Formats: sequence, structure tokens, C-alpha cells
Amino acid sequence: MVDVVSVSGQHADIRDESITVITGPYPWEAGAHLSYVRGSFAPNVFVCNETAPQLVGRLTLEKPLVQLTRPNDTPVWVKASAVSMIRYPLDTELPDPGSNIVVKSVIIVGGFHQALKQSVTEVHDLLLGSGLNVALLEGDHSHRRVSYR
Repeated sequence: MVDVVSVSGQHADIRDESITVITGPYPWEAGAHLSYVRGSFAPNVFVCNETAPQLVGRLTLEKPLVQLTRPNDTPVWVKASAVSMIRYPLDTELPDPGSNIVVKSVIIVGGFHQALKQSVTEVHDLLLGSGLNVALLEGDHSHRRVSYR
């Protein structure tokens, strides 16, 4: 169990293994020392008053969360076995032409979609040794065949 404190000061004991995604603040929250925690412990996101790296460092997991990179160059930590899909981004998930933001893949964890800078193959390879359920990824997930070499 990990004790987390919400931004409103509410304490919660969360089973480490129930955490599936931890992200830091959004770009417009510059300087904010908070993290967003998602998992099977609640239907919504839990907003903590500590940084994502601090929280990740306090977890005791059999298989550590895998660090990936969001389009804004900030880290996202993901429980590999909770990823149900790795796919190419849809047209609506791509940045505007001329933008310096890069989106090469999207993962789905529960009902949460996370765009990533890494390619589909890179994400697959990073998650594979940490518990990714490859059987869930087989097939056509977005009207485009997801291929792994």
C-alpha cells in the first residue's frame, strides 16, 4: 500500500499493484508539484500533491512501471500488463502541421488514451519484458494493421 495525499489534503491508501498510469502535470500547470494517478482503485483520476517521479519512486512493485514519453516531452509511467492496445495515432490525434510536437503512437489503458513520442514498435519493445499481454494486441485495432516486424 502506498499512502498518497490529494491536492485537497485527503489521504488515501492505494494498493501499489492497482496503479496503472502515473503522469505529471499538464503543460499549463507549469511548476505544479502534482501527479495524476489512474488505476483499478477508482473510476476517475486521483490528483496527488507530490511529483510523479517521487510517487513512482515510493512504489514497491514486482514489475516496475515502464517510463514512456508524452508528446510534451514529459514522462508517463505505465503498468505494462494493463495496456490493452498500442496503435498508430488517428488523424485527430496528430499535431497541426508545422508543430514541434511528435505523436507516433497511442496506448490505451482502461478507458485512458495516452499519445506517445515513441513508435508503436518502440513502445511494444519497452513494454514486452514488463508484462505486456501480447495476445490482447493481436488483430486490427484501428483499421490499420499493427505490425511488430
